[in-house]
This record gives sequence, structure tokens and C-alpha cells, in this order.
Amino acid sequence: MKWSVVIPTYNRVSILARCLQALERQTFSDPFEVIVVDDGSVDTTPHLLASWSSRRYTLRCLRQENKKPAAARNLGIRHVVGERVLFLGDDIIASPQLLFEHDRAHTAQGGGAAVLGYTVWSSELQVTRFMKYLGEQGWQFGYALIRDPGDLSFNFFYTSNVSLPVSLLARVGGFDEFFGAAGWEDTEYGYRLKRVGGRIVFHQEARAEHLHFTTFRSFCARQYRVGQFAPYFYEKHPELRVSLGANAPRPSSWKRITLNALTHLCGLEERFPRLDLSRYYPELMNYHYLRGLQAAARQLPQ
Repeated sequence: MKWSVVIPTYNRVSILARCLQALERQTFSDPFEVIVVDDGSVDTTPHLLASWSSRRYTLRCLRQENKKPAAARNLGIRHVVGERVLFLGDDIIASPQLLFEHDRAHTAQGGGAAVLGYTVWSSELQVTRFMKYLGEQGWQFGYALIRDPGDLSFNFFYTSNVSLPVSLLARVGGFDEFFGAAGWEDTEYGYRLKRVGGRIVFHQEARAEHLHFTTFRSFCARQYRVGQFAPYFYEKHPELRVSLGANAPRPSSWKRITLNALTHLCGLEERFPRLDLSRYYPELMNYHYLRGLQAAARQLPQ
């Protein structure tokens, strides 16, 4: 079998069903398997997986106690039988050509590369100004920042829609399970992938939709959580210390008051679309990330 699709999931039963349905419609002609790793869901995910019947692919269902996405992917990796692995998020709706395009890209590359697909917001969502920014400017996805599609930097390794040969996977190893909530485990994996000589290439035709409405305030909270794991990242890879913000100064009290007020105002854009504060998005995303980083760094032994 050429392909294994690995999907970690947690308490998203209705969206997971949509994800699995989309894989039923793949135009790729060869058999493939889908491995869903239930990361301790307490909704009806186990019932959905037990009752799911597919004529298009072999479904394999694994379950573990809640250990977060990195551990779920690692469990899935240990059970793959395909020559290539496609990682998808449980809120990703594959286009019918997704697997075909990933396969075509790998055939063209001849091995030794990960293939990043193109993930856009679902057409079912009312996409806000902030969501458009997230999708293209680098805080969640950074497709607009790509300059060389044939050789992306390590931070473009997005497990929402990325594939790689098992041979390269074996060289890199598994995902670091110390990272908790989703955020850094992808990036750190991409860094190790590049260090062992792998490449990341962008194949825009491998398209999928992201069915996950995101608010400004919820993403600020995510940035804070990501920042909390940054000290572990740069302790593991000290050469990234500066680029990850370890030396960034703590803002003054007045600056923090101003940025917190702007955070509140930007959160109102979803109710009042004419309120355009997008010029503050980069500064505020960085601010909440550094809040998490600096809070965590203060807990480290000196």
C-alpha cells in the first residue's frame, strides 16, 4: 500500500465525520488506509468510529488517553503500513484531488522531501478579516510569505495538510510529546526534518478546507499557550533562542495597558466589521506570544 493518512482527533465528532466523508470522495485510484487516533475523546467519537464503514479506504481506529496531538500522531505512525504518510487535522475537509496531488508531488520530487498542501478556510464559514490574516500571514499559516515553493523554511511544516515518505519519517523520528496544546510540535518537527537533510516543498494543488471558525480572542489565548512552550523549544535548540524571542524586552506597564485595550477592541471586529484594526494584528499576536514565553521563562531554574 502506498499511502497512510493519519488523523488525530479529540471531541470533534461532527467535524471528524465530515473529514472522513471527504476522504471517501478521493479520485486517487490506489487503495489507501486512514488511521484515526482518538486522543481520549469523551463525546460520541468512539461510537462514530466503531460504526463507520468505508468502501473507499481501510479505516483503522486507535485510542489513547488524552496526551495531545504529538502523542496521537506518534501512535498513528507506529501503525502505518503505507510507503508515504499524509497528516491531516480532524477539521480538514480534503478536496477530491488531495491525495492524488500529494502523490503526484512526491513522484516529481523522487523522495527526501515533505510536501505541504494548501489549506484555505471552509466556504461554509463566514471568514472574518482576522481569519484571512491568519490564513496567509504566518501566525497560523503563512502561504503569502512563501518565496521559494521548492525549499520552504522549517516553520512551514503544518500537520493540517502535509505528507512525507516513511523513509524520511524514520530519519527524523517522532513528534516531541512534551509540547502540549497544538502549536510548536509541528515547527520543531520541521526543524529536525531540515537538519537531517530533508526539504519541505509547497504544492498548491493539494488543496483542503479548514472547517474551524476562529475568533481574535481565542487565537490570542492560543498565542499565549504557544509562548509557554517556547522556552522548552529553545532550550532544546539553543541556536533558535533569539529568533524565538528569548531576549525580547518586557513591555512597560503603560504599553501593556495599551495592548490589552487594543486586544479588546480587535475582539469587537467580529461584531462590527467596519471597525478595521488590522494594522495592530502583528503587534498583538507577538505580544500575547511573548506574554506566554516570559511567564514560562520566569518559572525556569536560573
